[in-house]
Amino acid sequence: MLTHLLISNYAVAERLEIDFQPGMTVITGETGAGKSILLDALALALGDRADSASIREGAERAEIHVEFDLTHQPEVRAWLAEQELDNGEAHCLLRRTLLRDGRSRAYLNGQPVPLTLLRDLGHQLIDIQGQHAHQRLLRREVQTALLDGYAMAQAEAEQVAAFCQRWRQLQTQLRAREEENAATLARRELLEFQHTELEAAQPLPGEYAQLEAEQRLLANAESILQLGHQALGALRGDDDGNLLQGLRRLRQLLADWLRQGGTLPILTELVEGAAIQLEEAATLLDRYLDELEVDEARLRAVDERLTTLHRLARKHQVPADELASLLASLDAQLQRLHSVEGETAQLQAELEQIAQGYQTAATALGDKRRQAAPRFAAAVTARLRRLSLPDARFELQLTDSASDLPRPEGQQSVEFLIVTNPGMPPRPLGKVASGGELSRIGLAVQVTAATTVATPTLVFDEVDVGIGGGVAEVVGQALHELAEHGQLLCVTHQPQVAAQADHHLQVVKQVIDGRAATRLVELDREARTQEVARMLGGTQISARALEHARELVARGAQSSRAAES
Repeated sequence: MLTHLLISNYAVAERLEIDFQPGMTVITGETGAGKSILLDALALALGDRADSASIREGAERAEIHVEFDLTHQPEVRAWLAEQELDNGEAHCLLRRTLLRDGRSRAYLNGQPVPLTLLRDLGHQLIDIQGQHAHQRLLRREVQTALLDGYAMAQAEAEQVAAFCQRWRQLQTQLRAREEENAATLARRELLEFQHTELEAAQPLPGEYAQLEAEQRLLANAESILQLGHQALGALRGDDDGNLLQGLRRLRQLLADWLRQGGTLPILTELVEGAAIQLEEAATLLDRYLDELEVDEARLRAVDERLTTLHRLARKHQVPADELASLLASLDAQLQRLHSVEGETAQLQAELEQIAQGYQTAATALGDKRRQAAPRFAAAVTARLRRLSLPDARFELQLTDSASDLPRPEGQQSVEFLIVTNPGMPPRPLGKVASGGELSRIGLAVQVTAATTVATPTLVFDEVDVGIGGGVAEVVGQALHELAEHGQLLCVTHQPQVAAQADHHLQVVKQVIDGRAATRLVELDREARTQEVARMLGGTQISARALEHARELVARGAQSSRAAES
């Protein structure tokens, strides 16, 4: 329930502060006094768009503070706790600041929050019906929302809309994926052909270089053997002139030299080292030549393998030593394409699952609508007759969709129909009702729908425009009836409506030091009678108007006591 509102430097209001009570509160005042300031400020605190032009002239910022009592709304407190914004108390405080440079800030229980979060909270706390709500009533989506609200089917309607939105997203993704698949089909076929061909050849990393080296060795094997044996002969052949034989003679000479007193022993060490290395070289060469053979079959196999690799390299336009890398790349590309096909299958499966979920939710929503529609129509019809439309009959037409495709509003289209004269068939509101009739129809629908609204505070902004006399008094009684279930604020120009209220606030505009200023006055019984008299007779209050006002206020109080009993 709304408990407190503080407005600073907003529009022509320097400072407005008011405590609100349960029941029905009316807000009245002369045209232009600033009644809309209260509701505009309240809407701003609940997340509406800000305009720096709304800041009072001469001020740098405007502030709106709103406090709600959540004692009887544990679900809202639970929601705040989920957002980590619960202050541990049975109330919450919203604050909105507007800065001259166009910026605005929002706070909830002292913590800065985005406007979307304020709006989410506002939907749970308050429902504002504007003065042109009856014109909005001509729109199909508004009619559908009103029926869903009366049927207590908002959760089902939100679920249906969410399923539909997800279904459409998946459809878009699936179409894009299928187009992508079609565009890459030829590419995939080419990749698969290339991959199959290379996979059959099985090129290995480093294989080409190894084959080239082996091919060169096998092709020159005879020459290598001949040259190797010549080298081996030079090292330790049968001729007296081989290197090892010469080294042995040299070693003997140096040994004799040292015995005779030679003084360069390093020479002997160098020759000994050379002899050891030459022996090792001769041994290695001998072993190599023993193992080396001319293998014509292996040479042919290597030549054929190199020919295959050269052919594939030319065909795929890559160096032969990169064929193995190309095979790995083709494999990776094909895996990606196959994963895309898998994603398509997943999308299709999820799409079918969402479609089934939509059908289940839409069926549940349709059932609730069909059950509630006759009760809603009967309740609105009853209110219309109390609003001086005795021959009016209100109906709801639910038409099942001919398409199986998900729609955000569900499987039915909802349309409000009205009969205003006997013997006439029901027709859509906009084609039958006059302006005055539409205003009363709209009010009857809004009041009927509001009886099932879960929000604790209802606000009606001049919804009684175009209604007067005895009808206005009936409207006031209907609004007071709604207030018995919670809290209702009503901005009105109708004295008959004002007389039904439990509390009365008057908006007064004054000129102080050459500047307009709006203030808010809570009226007692006598002041309230004076205000109702002004609403009846204008600025000059006659004795007759005053007497009429007393009668209206007394009747309103009597109606309130009767309702309480």
